[in-house]
Amino acid sequence: MDNNRPGRRSSRFARGIREAFVGMMSGINTAIPGRVLAFDQSTQLAEVQSSIMMSSPDGDVVAPPIVMVPVHFSGGNQFHVELQVDVGDEGLIIFSQRCIDAWVDQGGDAPQVLKRQFDSTDAIFIPGVRSQPNKITGFSNNGIRIRNKTGNQHIWLKNDGTAEINVSTLVINGNIQHTGDVVQTGDATISGVVTADTVDATTALTSAGKNITVHTHLAGVPPGQTGPNT
Repeated sequence: MDNNRPGRRSSRFARGIREAFVGMMSGINTAIPGRVLAFDQSTQLAEVQSSIMMSSPDGDVVAPPIVMVPVHFSGGNQFHVELQVDVGDEGLIIFSQRCIDAWVDQGGDAPQVLKRQFDSTDAIFIPGVRSQPNKITGFSNNGIRIRNKTGNQHIWLKNDGTAEINVSTLVINGNIQHTGDVVQTGDATISGVVTADTVDATTALTSAGKNITVHTHLAGVPPGQTGPNT
């Protein structure tokens, strides 16, 4: 068999090019699913690890951890969305095409202190990209909802124009301006002055332990004065 025929030489050349390209690409990192190993809330930097095992001559191995990784939180300089980050949280690890060390430390237009490209150490973590075992339970494809894992606590803006808040205690610090009717189920405790032109009660209105609906005063002495309430 003539291994020097042009067709065979061309095939070997193409195979060599493909192998060289694959070898070159193996050192280029773009994006990969991963999970949180540790999170520092003071710096908002995480230690993360790829959730895809690496191939090696000795068999598949767990990827090494990546430290000092910025974590993505939605928002700009003036307004932010905070979310809890826990060990084991899944997400997407993306890799910068240039070294981000100086930018992480000082922000702004930072110098490229090292000439590395698409390196695994220049990682950024975006939480919330999930595998099927960690998909959101009780998911409602309706508007936008901020909720806990079980869904029994949530703030929900629905696509029909209504909203729903379900929490054990709702604390509001500040003034409230309300337009529209109020339906109250359960007790209400008010500290302060209530100003109203008219207060209607469908059954009974109680003040200081007295039922205002049937509340009366005895005639006073001398005439013209109000006596003790009953």
